[in-house]
Amino acid sequence: MTSCVNGRWNIDVNKAHCHDVTCDPPPPVEHGRIITTGGFRVNSTVTYNCDEGYWFRRDHWTMTLTCLASGDWNIEIKYIACIRITCHEAYPTHFGYFVNRGAMYTDTTRYYCNRGFRINGDSLAICNHRGRWEPHNITCERKFVY
Repeated sequence: MTSCVNGRWNIDVNKAHCHDVTCDPPPPVEHGRIITTGGFRVNSTVTYNCDEGYWFRRDHWTMTLTCLASGDWNIEIKYIACIRITCHEAYPTHFGYFVNRGAMYTDTTRYYCNRGFRINGDSLAICNHRGRWEPHNITCERKFVY
């Protein structure tokens, strides 16, 4: 029993007990999974990993949470989401144009050259796992007639 008498706390040490502070288990994330866990006690960590084709934000495929002494995770769980990888607009080429088939992971862009020019290399670019068009240096070069 705990009471305050004459400005001092009286604590019955036989009844006092301590308990570990823990965080609630984190929820699953759509298009992601928990790849490691250190439990849910203070200073333990949980790491999320996004599925192929998804990331938390550009160039970030994992997110690690730490359980704080308050019993909360250091990042608000409601803000954790794996989102589809996207590429910026495809790179333009001189003396040609492209037809974009989307800008999500594995989408493609096909390049064409103006009359009198031809593709130097591959004409198809793909949005890769890093959110970049690959290859990124598609060019049109002048056709020479001999």
